[in-house]
This record gives sequence, structure tokens and C-alpha cells, in this order.
Amino acid sequence: MTKEACDDLRLVLQCQIWMALELLRAKYDARFKELEERIKAHFEPLSSPYATRFNRPKTKVNRTVVSKS
Repeated sequence: MTKEACDDLRLVLQCQIWMALELLRAKYDARFKELEERIKAHFEPLSSPYATRFNRPKTKVNRTVVSKS
């Protein structure tokens, strides 16, 4: 294989890698945007002036009992 053929192949591979990385970035940008919207939707009721303890989203509370020995 000549040096020019090797350089051409290297350039083709770099382009393919770059395109694959761009596709992954687009995919995960969309996923992170969706996650961000879900988080905002979860906390939106808490910031409402009409939020009460009855209509807030339920959160888990760790209620472990420590026994005294």
C-alpha cells in the first residue's frame, strides 16, 4: 500500500468517524433535552404559588429507625 493510498484511507476513516460522532451527539442532545424537560415538569408544580402539600409530587423519605443498644 502506498503512502498516498494510506493517507486517502485515513481521510475516509476520519470522515466516517466524524459523521458517527455527530450522529451520537445529535441522539444524546435530544435525550438530554427530553430529560431536562421531564425534570422541569416535575419541579414546576413546586414553584407554583398555588402549590400545597397536597398537590406536590410525592418524594420518598428514608425513615429508618435506629435502635439504641
